[in-house]
Amino acid sequence: MFSLKKYLNLAKNVHNWPNYLYAKHIDKKQNPVVFRAGNGVVIEVPKGDIMAIFKEIFMDDLYDIRFLKTHLKPQPVIVDVGANLGFFALFMASQMPGLKVFAYEPLPTNFKHLQRHFGLNSGKALVAENKAVAGKKGVLDLHYNPNLNFTALASLRTDFEDTNTSRVAVEAVSLADIFARYQLDQVDLLKLDCEGAEYEILYQSPDHLLQRVKMIAMETHNGAKPNENTPALCAFLKEKGFTVRTGDKHFVWAWR
Repeated sequence: MFSLKKYLNLAKNVHNWPNYLYAKHIDKKQNPVVFRAGNGVVIEVPKGDIMAIFKEIFMDDLYDIRFLKTHLKPQPVIVDVGANLGFFALFMASQMPGLKVFAYEPLPTNFKHLQRHFGLNSGKALVAENKAVAGKKGVLDLHYNPNLNFTALASLRTDFEDTNTSRVAVEAVSLADIFARYQLDQVDLLKLDCEGAEYEILYQSPDHLLQRVKMIAMETHNGAKPNENTPALCAFLKEKGFTVRTGDKHFVWAWR
Protein backbone atom coordinates (compact mmCIF):
# COMPACT_ATOMS: atom_id res chain seq x y z
CA MET A 1 0.00 0.00 0.00
CA PHE A 2 1.32 3.44 -0.97
CA SER A 3 2.19 5.68 1.96
CA LEU A 4 3.20 9.26 1.24
CA LYS A 5 4.71 9.62 4.72
CA LYS A 6 7.06 6.67 4.11
CA TYR A 7 8.30 8.12 0.84
CA LEU A 8 8.74 11.55 2.40
CA ASN A 9 10.87 9.93 5.10
CA LEU A 10 12.88 8.11 2.43
CA ALA A 11 13.49 11.37 0.57
CA LYS A 12 14.51 13.07 3.83
CA ASN A 13 16.83 10.29 4.96
CA VAL A 14 18.39 9.11 1.69
CA HIS A 15 20.03 11.44 -0.83
CA ASN A 16 19.62 9.14 -3.85
CA TRP A 17 16.15 8.01 -2.82
CA PRO A 18 14.90 7.58 -6.44
CA ASN A 19 17.16 4.52 -6.60
CA TYR A 20 14.63 2.74 -4.37
CA LEU A 21 11.92 3.17 -7.00
CA TYR A 22 14.35 2.44 -9.83
CA ALA A 23 15.46 -0.84 -8.27
CA LYS A 24 11.90 -1.78 -7.35
CA HIS A 25 10.23 -1.11 -10.68
CA ILE A 26 12.86 -0.82 -13.44
CA ASP A 27 16.23 -2.40 -12.69
CA LYS A 28 14.91 -5.36 -10.72
CA LYS A 29 18.25 -7.17 -11.02
CA GLN A 30 20.05 -4.49 -9.01
CA ASN A 31 21.33 -6.34 -5.95
CA PRO A 32 22.36 -4.98 -3.55
CA VAL A 33 20.56 -1.66 -3.80
CA VAL A 34 22.99 1.10 -2.86
CA PHE A 35 21.83 4.18 -0.99
CA ARG A 36 23.69 7.31 0.12
CA ALA A 37 22.56 9.11 3.24
CA GLY A 38 23.67 12.08 5.33
CA ASN A 39 27.25 12.52 6.57
CA GLY A 40 28.54 10.46 3.64
CA VAL A 41 26.96 7.23 4.86
CA VAL A 42 26.71 4.41 2.29
CA ILE A 43 24.17 1.60 2.69
CA GLU A 44 24.03 -1.61 0.66
CA VAL A 45 20.67 -3.37 0.96
CA PRO A 46 20.45 -6.93 -0.39
CA LYS A 47 17.16 -7.60 -2.10
CA GLY A 48 14.81 -9.97 -0.29
CA ASP A 49 13.11 -10.08 3.08
CA ILE A 50 15.90 -8.11 4.74
CA MET A 51 14.78 -5.03 2.78
CA ALA A 52 11.94 -4.78 5.31
CA ILE A 53 14.44 -3.88 8.05
CA PHE A 54 15.84 -1.04 5.96
CA LYS A 55 12.30 0.21 5.29
CA GLU A 56 11.36 0.06 8.98
CA ILE A 57 14.26 2.33 9.89
CA PHE A 58 14.65 4.69 6.92
CA MET A 59 11.01 4.86 5.78
CA ASP A 60 8.75 3.92 8.70
CA ASP A 61 10.97 5.77 11.22
CA LEU A 62 10.45 2.88 13.65
CA TYR A 63 12.80 4.37 16.25
CA ASP A 64 11.33 7.90 16.01
CA ILE A 65 14.52 9.83 15.29
CA ARG A 66 13.08 13.18 16.42
CA PHE A 67 12.27 11.67 19.80
CA LEU A 68 15.73 10.09 20.10
CA LYS A 69 17.43 13.37 19.27
CA THR A 70 15.38 15.12 21.95
CA HIS A 71 16.95 12.90 24.61
CA LEU A 72 20.42 12.28 23.22
CA LYS A 73 23.47 14.49 23.47
CA PRO A 74 25.00 15.59 20.12
CA GLN A 75 27.73 12.91 20.04
CA PRO A 76 26.19 9.90 21.77
CA VAL A 77 27.65 6.51 22.64
CA ILE A 78 25.33 3.81 21.31
CA VAL A 79 25.33 0.09 21.99
CA ASP A 80 23.41 -1.71 19.23
CA VAL A 81 22.33 -5.21 20.29
CA GLY A 82 20.97 -7.25 17.42
CA ALA A 83 22.68 -5.07 14.83
CA ASN A 84 21.67 -7.30 11.91
CA LEU A 85 23.29 -5.83 8.77
CA GLY A 86 23.91 -2.46 10.42
CA PHE A 87 20.95 -0.44 9.16
CA PHE A 88 20.18 1.18 12.52
CA ALA A 89 23.82 2.01 13.21
CA LEU A 90 24.22 3.59 9.78
CA PHE A 91 20.95 5.49 10.10
CA MET A 92 22.14 7.00 13.37
CA ALA A 93 25.54 7.77 11.83
CA SER A 94 23.77 9.60 9.02
CA GLN A 95 21.79 11.66 11.53
CA MET A 96 24.33 12.35 14.27
CA PRO A 97 27.95 12.97 13.22
CA GLY A 98 30.51 12.26 15.88
CA LEU A 99 28.63 9.39 17.50
CA LYS A 100 30.22 6.10 18.55
CA VAL A 101 28.45 2.78 17.92
CA PHE A 102 29.34 -0.61 19.37
CA ALA A 103 27.29 -3.07 17.32
CA TYR A 104 26.69 -6.72 18.31
CA GLU A 105 25.46 -9.30 15.80
CA PRO A 106 25.90 -13.04 16.49
CA LEU A 107 24.79 -14.68 13.21
CA PRO A 108 27.87 -15.12 10.95
CA THR A 109 26.06 -14.40 7.65
CA ASN A 110 24.55 -11.19 8.99
CA PHE A 111 27.83 -10.20 10.61
CA LYS A 112 29.76 -10.54 7.36
CA HIS A 113 27.56 -7.89 5.77
CA LEU A 114 27.69 -5.77 8.92
CA GLN A 115 31.48 -5.77 8.68
CA ARG A 116 31.31 -4.79 5.01
CA HIS A 117 28.90 -1.97 5.84
CA PHE A 118 31.22 -0.59 8.50
CA GLY A 119 34.15 -0.94 6.12
CA LEU A 120 32.32 1.14 3.53
CA ASN A 121 31.90 3.79 6.22
CA SER A 122 35.37 3.53 7.73
CA GLY A 123 35.54 7.21 8.61
CA LYS A 124 32.85 6.73 11.23
CA ALA A 125 33.36 5.43 14.80
CA LEU A 126 31.62 2.11 14.21
CA VAL A 127 32.74 -1.08 15.94
CA ALA A 128 31.29 -4.49 15.01
CA GLU A 129 31.39 -7.52 17.31
CA ASN A 130 30.39 -11.01 16.13
CA LYS A 131 28.82 -11.85 19.48
CA ALA A 132 25.44 -12.25 21.11
CA VAL A 133 24.48 -10.22 24.15
CA ALA A 134 22.78 -12.16 26.93
CA GLY A 135 22.35 -12.17 30.70
CA LYS A 136 25.84 -13.53 31.25
CA LYS A 137 29.02 -14.42 29.42
CA GLY A 138 29.38 -17.83 27.79
CA VAL A 139 28.85 -19.89 24.66
CA LEU A 140 25.22 -20.28 23.61
CA ASP A 141 23.25 -21.82 20.76
CA LEU A 142 21.82 -19.35 18.27
CA HIS A 143 18.83 -20.74 16.36
CA TYR A 144 18.29 -19.58 12.77
CA ASN A 145 16.66 -20.36 9.44
CA PRO A 146 19.27 -22.07 7.21
CA ASN A 147 17.32 -21.25 4.04
CA LEU A 148 17.89 -17.50 4.32
CA ASN A 149 21.09 -15.64 3.44
CA PHE A 150 20.17 -12.96 5.97
CA THR A 151 17.59 -13.01 8.74
CA ALA A 152 16.25 -10.77 11.46
CA LEU A 153 14.72 -13.70 13.37
CA ALA A 154 17.74 -15.62 14.67
CA SER A 155 17.28 -16.10 18.40
CA LEU A 156 18.88 -17.56 21.50
CA ARG A 157 15.45 -18.95 22.36
CA THR A 158 14.46 -22.39 21.13
CA ASP A 159 10.78 -21.47 20.85
CA PHE A 160 11.05 -18.18 19.02
CA GLU A 161 10.47 -19.09 15.36
CA ASP A 162 9.38 -22.41 13.80
CA THR A 163 11.65 -21.91 10.79
CA ASN A 164 14.77 -21.62 13.00
CA THR A 165 15.69 -25.27 12.40
CA SER A 166 19.49 -24.88 12.53
CA ARG A 167 21.76 -23.70 15.30
CA VAL A 168 25.28 -22.39 15.67
CA ALA A 169 27.37 -21.92 18.81
CA VAL A 170 28.09 -18.25 19.43
CA GLU A 171 30.04 -16.30 22.02
CA ALA A 172 27.82 -14.26 24.30
CA VAL A 173 28.67 -11.31 26.54
CA SER A 174 26.68 -9.37 29.09
CA LEU A 175 26.00 -5.66 29.21
CA ALA A 176 28.54 -5.44 32.04
CA ASP A 177 31.15 -7.05 29.77
CA ILE A 178 30.54 -4.37 27.13
CA PHE A 179 30.97 -1.54 29.65
CA ALA A 180 34.19 -3.11 30.88
CA ARG A 181 35.67 -3.96 27.46
CA TYR A 182 35.30 -0.43 26.12
CA GLN A 183 35.69 1.37 29.47
CA LEU A 184 32.39 3.17 29.01
CA ASP A 185 31.36 5.69 31.63
CA GLN A 186 27.82 5.62 30.29
CA VAL A 187 25.76 4.45 27.34
CA ASP A 188 23.62 7.22 25.91
CA LEU A 189 21.43 4.83 23.90
CA LEU A 190 21.00 1.09 24.29
CA LYS A 191 19.19 -0.28 21.24
CA LEU A 192 17.80 -3.79 21.65
CA ASP A 193 16.32 -5.89 18.87
CA CYS A 194 17.49 -9.32 19.97
CA GLU A 195 14.48 -11.60 19.55
CA GLY A 196 13.66 -12.27 23.18
CA ALA A 197 17.07 -11.82 24.82
CA GLU A 198 16.10 -8.32 25.98
CA TYR A 199 14.60 -9.71 29.18
CA GLU A 200 17.70 -11.47 30.48
CA ILE A 201 19.96 -8.64 29.32
CA LEU A 202 18.05 -6.09 31.39
CA TYR A 203 16.80 -8.23 34.27
CA GLN A 204 20.28 -9.62 34.96
CA SER A 205 22.11 -6.28 34.75
CA PRO A 206 22.98 -4.85 38.17
CA ASP A 207 21.27 -1.62 39.23
CA HIS A 208 24.48 0.40 39.25
CA LEU A 209 25.03 -0.52 35.61
CA LEU A 210 21.49 0.34 34.51
CA GLN A 211 21.99 3.74 36.16
CA ARG A 212 24.67 4.37 33.53
CA VAL A 213 22.26 3.71 30.65
CA LYS A 214 20.55 6.98 29.78
CA MET A 215 18.11 5.79 27.12
CA ILE A 216 16.79 2.50 25.74
CA ALA A 217 14.95 1.89 22.47
CA MET A 218 13.79 -1.65 21.85
CA GLU A 219 11.39 -4.04 20.24
CA THR A 220 10.03 -6.54 22.75
CA HIS A 221 9.06 -10.16 22.05
CA ASN A 222 6.76 -12.08 24.36
CA GLY A 223 8.25 -15.13 26.07
CA ALA A 224 6.93 -18.02 28.14
CA LYS A 225 7.74 -16.62 31.59
CA PRO A 226 5.33 -14.27 33.42
CA ASN A 227 7.80 -11.37 33.29
CA GLU A 228 8.63 -11.81 29.58
CA ASN A 229 6.17 -9.34 28.10
CA THR A 230 5.97 -5.63 27.40
CA PRO A 231 3.94 -4.55 30.47
CA ALA A 232 6.24 -6.46 32.85
CA LEU A 233 9.36 -5.03 31.25
CA CYS A 234 7.93 -1.50 31.36
CA ALA A 235 7.11 -1.92 35.05
CA PHE A 236 10.67 -3.11 35.69
CA LEU A 237 12.17 -0.11 33.89
CA LYS A 238 9.98 2.35 35.78
CA GLU A 239 11.09 0.71 39.03
CA LYS A 240 14.69 1.33 37.95
CA GLY A 241 14.05 5.05 37.45
CA PHE A 242 13.24 5.25 33.74
CA THR A 243 10.40 7.14 32.16
CA VAL A 244 8.71 4.82 29.69
CA ARG A 245 6.82 5.26 26.45
CA THR A 246 5.35 2.46 24.31
CA GLY A 247 4.47 2.34 20.63
CA ASP A 248 3.29 -0.01 17.94
CA LYS A 249 4.82 -3.47 17.38
CA HIS A 250 5.64 -3.91 21.09
CA PHE A 251 8.10 -1.02 20.86
CA VAL A 252 9.43 0.62 24.02
CA TRP A 253 11.45 3.75 24.70
CA ALA A 254 12.84 4.37 28.19
CA TRP A 255 14.92 7.32 29.31
CA ARG A 256 16.27 9.19 32.33
